[in-house]
Amino acid sequence: MAGDPIYGDGPHRIADKATREWSDNAGLVIGDYAAHPDGYGLGYENVNWASIAREADFSDLPETTVTGETIARWRLWGSYSLASEERRQVMADMLKACDGHIWQDADWKFNLMTGRYEEPTVVITDDHILSMTAKRGPNARHAVSAVKMIYTEAAIGYREQESATVADPDAEDDPNTDPQSIEVLFAPHHNQASRLGKINLARLGDRWHLSGALNLFGLNLIGKRFCRVRSDQLGIDAVFLVGPLRLELDQQRVLPQALDEVRAEDWAFDAELEEGVPPLAPDMTPSVPTVPPPTDLVLSAVPIALGETNGVAIGASWASPRPDLGFRAQYRPAAGGDWVTMAVDEDELTARSGPVDSGVEYQVQVWAITVGYRESAAVSDTITPEATNTLGPPTELAAEGGTGEAEISFRMPTQSSLAYARLYGSGTDDFGTAVQVGPDQVAGLGAIVTITETSLSAGTRYYWARAFKAGSGMSALAGSVSAVIS
Repeated sequence: MAGDPIYGDGPHRIADKATREWSDNAGLVIGDYAAHPDGYGLGYENVNWASIAREADFSDLPETTVTGETIARWRLWGSYSLASEERRQVMADMLKACDGHIWQDADWKFNLMTGRYEEPTVVITDDHILSMTAKRGPNARHAVSAVKMIYTEAAIGYREQESATVADPDAEDDPNTDPQSIEVLFAPHHNQASRLGKINLARLGDRWHLSGALNLFGLNLIGKRFCRVRSDQLGIDAVFLVGPLRLELDQQRVLPQALDEVRAEDWAFDAELEEGVPPLAPDMTPSVPTVPPPTDLVLSAVPIALGETNGVAIGASWASPRPDLGFRAQYRPAAGGDWVTMAVDEDELTARSGPVDSGVEYQVQVWAITVGYRESAAVSDTITPEATNTLGPPTELAAEGGTGEAEISFRMPTQSSLAYARLYGSGTDDFGTAVQVGPDQVAGLGAIVTITETSLSAGTRYYWARAFKAGSGMSALAGSVSAVIS
């Protein structure tokens, strides 16, 4: 809060309207609305102005937006009709726009707390619980994975505006579900609306929701925004937002209407990562922080099998500049043509194309993407993948036994890299014990080769065959097949 506190001895005087300058500070706006006869009408003497001053100071704390602008944390803009709008609804709308909480203290004074997390001082245990209903997560028909906040945007003429989608990064995408809209019309900035979106989405997620009855220890919840529930019977040890309380003193019990699980990180906010893209003002282009691109892009040729021939695909790998980013990749011939999307593995930071033409130069582009769907500049490189001639094994391997001999035949592979083939034999079905039968077999591509092994003892004989390239390289093993020797 700028200037002297309104409850001290400075120039701001409650009784003198001339000393009250204009302000959109949420603490001051709500305090004045609560007291003013044209507002809630409690009277200025019935407001705890020390509480209001504390919240005004907190509301003035700076927040940096995704466009680099610095704004006050909690502000309120709007109007209301004295004739048609209920005072309590106006108050509720103001509180909703700054995540506010109000209560009366022991002196019947109006108190305020604007949106923030404070470690609770009240701990509810099984000793205090008379009865309790516990539910984790929303009902299926109420489950949401994203929200959009409806707020007032000055950049488009003080009109209602949808915020960027505030999404749960851990939720599965459901194309049949639209983001839930939540009105916070007194919120005057996209950043404030996005912070409120994160808080609201967290409460709609996989959290505990309690209601029930407490003994008179529950009176300690009066004026508290948070409490901790530590229940061995329910298996819960978590912090909860305290909803409305109902007192039944004749039955010596306190009834919390709602206790909703919250976490400190619900109020933590990184605008660059979480705010998304705000609406554009007419003739204005806000400066949006640059998303860092992937680094260390490496392209490679990936051999693939295409029936009896060999093909090639393009593989890409890179390093991520930030752990929260996603990626997309595409490729096309360097000479031009339509871009084709590559399959991305975001865990491994790799992408792969479908089959491409061997010996043709291709261009590959990769982008980093934020949760708010902002993209980095593309990183690009080229590659000319070549399909390697992978040598297949001999086929149609067969063996027929006779008296003291066996006749073995197979068909040579059809790949042009074929140099020769070898036949192996053993008295056991274990290639580790096999030895070469006859010399290296040289024949035409796809030719049938027949070999006779003689001087064999009676029993079962096992055979394998393998093809070899000139110099180095060999095929997979064919076999085993067997022949019975008499």
